[in-house]
Amino acid sequence: QFGSHHFGALIGMLPPSEETVEKPLPEAEAQLPTGETFQDFASEDEFEECETMSHSSSLSVDSGPPLFDEVDDPVKHIDRQNLRKMKQAFVLAALARHGCEGNVDFPIALRSAGLDASASNWPGGPAWKAKAGGNARDVFQPNVAAGPKAQMLWKTFCESFEKQEFFKTAGAGIALLGNMELVLPAGELVFVQPFHGRLGNPIDCLVYVKHIELDDCPFILALHSYLPQDSDDHSLEDEFYKLSSHLDVVISELASEFFYYAPMRRQRTFGT
Repeated sequence: QFGSHHFGALIGMLPPSEETVEKPLPEAEAQLPTGETFQDFASEDEFEECETMSHSSSLSVDSGPPLFDEVDDPVKHIDRQNLRKMKQAFVLAALARHGCEGNVDFPIALRSAGLDASASNWPGGPAWKAKAGGNARDVFQPNVAAGPKAQMLWKTFCESFEKQEFFKTAGAGIALLGNMELVLPAGELVFVQPFHGRLGNPIDCLVYVKHIELDDCPFILALHSYLPQDSDDHSLEDEFYKLSSHLDVVISELASEFFYYAPMRRQRTFGT
């Protein structure tokens, strides 16, 4: 039903080499050094590159597109027990069109064990609202307290996802971290989502969404973490890099199960 058939994906089907496939780093190495931002070592042009990763290098493209048989049900297609058991708090949401008018929503297809634990600890937050089958468009919709820019960028992200285009603002993705803004790869958006707990106490949650393709089907990969009270810009930045390292771990696991395609994330190893 869904097929982008990117030229980059065709290249990804060939036997991988160091030039065409970038392997995710182990979790301990995936986090960037403290104080180092994405824009310190990545130009805007680099965010145009895409990475393809697959557990199999024996697939052939001789017959031409589509690369995979059509996936009738993307929700069932990604239902994997090992993904559900992961301790990182994340969801995967699919792209679904309904009726003659083509109404679109983003049904949540998979929740991790880490998200279930987070929902138990923080009732009323995004993790609690991210129920299977729920619309991720509504679940992660920034509220008024998140600010008009976060609301506008989320709307643009959703519109891009509907078109199966990777979200960009000023040519790249973006992280809104208090008074800071960091440049990210296309298809990525990060923002702070305030909400109130059961007792009315204000709680901030850092939301990280990324548009990816698995076996040529579009999905939203969404992670989040709860912030300590009275977080300053420095602690918010630290939490962002921690969440980014969790994202790398999830991507690595997804690439072991499916053919993975998305704009490339820049990584560094400590000591280099």
